Amino acid sequence: MEQVNKDFKLSDAEVGQLFRFTEKKFVHWYDLQIEMVDHLASVIESEMRSDASLSFEAALNKVYKSFGIFGFAQIVRERQNQLALAAKKRWWSELRDLFGWPRIVLFLAIVSAVYTLSLSVNAGILTEIFLAIYFFISLALLIYVVKDVRLQKQLLLLQNGSGYVSLTFTFEFMVAFLYVDLSPLVFTLLLTIGILIKLTSFTLYRKVRAEAKAQFPRVFAK
Repeated sequence: MEQVNKDFKLSDAEVGQLFRFTEKKFVHWYDLQIEMVDHLASVIESEMRSDASLSFEAALNKVYKSFGIFGFAQIVRERQNQLALAAKKRWWSELRDLFGWPRIVLFLAIVSAVYTLSLSVNAGILTEIFLAIYFFISLALLIYVVKDVRLQKQLLLLQNGSGYVSLTFTFEFMVAFLYVDLSPLVFTLLLTIGILIKLTSFTLYRKVRAEAKAQFPRVFAK
């Protein structure tokens, strides 16, 4: 008759082994490792509760084999896609808020101010001013994100966040490509929209970074 241990839990050392196991299987992001370790630990504990004679190594091997040749990699991809989707939803939610109440009032006020300036200031000068503002904001955000490269290599959450900060490059390319066909006022208005979107994406990145720091202090302590 099989022995049953209903209270069995993996030790800290065994959990550490699971982290090393996931890393050997090319799961390098710490937040994704946690997802996979939680999943593996739950299944292994269930196996070892059902059969107390089963060693940790044997249980791990049994569970891993049960996934099949590509099963483990498939689960990793699914968890990775879930994290990426969560980041995407957060970013679009933040972007929608930009054009929601009361931010829409600020946006319209800025557009009105730009239009008023265009009537009293040389359009070429106004464009140059906004280009300078846009350049310095872009440079500051780039420096802020680049300094987190080590963290982004360890946290998929931050890597996805940094991707959304750089998403405005597509918008920038379109504006630059169409520049010769745009009036200075339209060009300046588009730059204004670009600045607001860039600041929004940066705000979200800072929020996600703060949450990641609270959730994964070990990564930030290195």
